[in-house]
Amino acid sequence: MSTILRVESLGSGYGELPVLDGITLEVGSGEIVSVVGANGAGKTTLLLTIGGHLRARSGRVVFDGHDITLNISTKSMRMSASSSATRI
Repeated sequence: MSTILRVESLGSGYGELPVLDGITLEVGSGEIVSVVGANGAGKTTLLLTIGGHLRARSGRVVFDGHDITLNISTKSMRMSASSSATRI
């Protein structure tokens, strides 16, 4: 099975507060994955960082063989702008 999403040593947080540190995971093509944890464990922060809505402080996000880490903030801004324009 080929890997569709790979997260390597991901770090993220809010302001000076670190929430994620060294998160690594791999999702294969066709897999269904759930993220489970207690309140405040970082589930939402992980998904926001992978999706590009929160900037990664460290590590990499690789989707379908392409490192999207460096393009995350720019891509999110474009997506937000286009969805806002669609609503107008």
